[in-house]
Amino acid sequence: MSATEKLIELYQKEPLLKGVTLTSKNIKDAVFYVDEVSNCKKCKGLEFCKNKICGIKPVFDGENILYESCQYKVVEDNKLNVDTTFASNYIKNATLSNFALTSVVREKAYNYALKVLDNVKKLPNGLYLRGNFGTGKTYFLSALANELAQKGVKTILVFMPDLSRNLKNSMAENLLEGRIELLKNVDVLMLDDLGGEMVSNWLRDEIIAPVIQYRLMNDKPIYISSNLDYNLLRDHFASTNGELDNIKSNRILERIKKMTKRVHFDLEFKE
Repeated sequence: MSATEKLIELYQKEPLLKGVTLTSKNIKDAVFYVDEVSNCKKCKGLEFCKNKICGIKPVFDGENILYESCQYKVVEDNKLNVDTTFASNYIKNATLSNFALTSVVREKAYNYALKVLDNVKKLPNGLYLRGNFGTGKTYFLSALANELAQKGVKTILVFMPDLSRNLKNSMAENLLEGRIELLKNVDVLMLDDLGGEMVSNWLRDEIIAPVIQYRLMNDKPIYISSNLDYNLLRDHFASTNGELDNIKSNRILERIKKMTKRVHFDLEFKE
């Protein structure tokens, strides 16, 4: 009996190959398939992957081997749906299941997040999360972004105090227009700590206002967190006492009101 025939006899008893007729033509693929799938069964994560291509598992139809991403690679790939170019404070391990439901308003925010996740094909309007420092706003936005990513929804999370610096760097690299288009068109835009940025006429009139206006006109949701209530946010964007700045500030605020449901995070907590 040849080595190939012995191999066929041995692997014909393999449960993973039940129903497959082994021949000299497919035995090598069959052995490869069994080895790779066996690795997958024992695997605890991508860092432990022993397969030829990390995160890829084979599917054998008896004649050909096809490949698909394993459960761990799917999770990692979906994380790419969260763009954190502008978010130095993004919490990558945040989950809604670990979001502390310590008040009625947090329960409302949590339930609203579930509604969002149940309607990813037609996302509902966004949220305006008002609360002091340490009330969990950033965690909540990060968690929602992560959950949306697992459903294939692309999100850009922006930490507003970082925005001006990042966009000015983009100007130096001739990337500004492309970055603005991303902010306008991404599935979900999250503005964390709105009002915490050093406001300028340029940032307000050339970036924030056009992005918010575009998303309003095109039914693209926006999720906002801020330490400021509406009146203080209006004052923040009215960078001078001039009448024109007050008009522009009011326009931004009215558009935010149309696009968001307000939730007041009122208790300090840690996740």
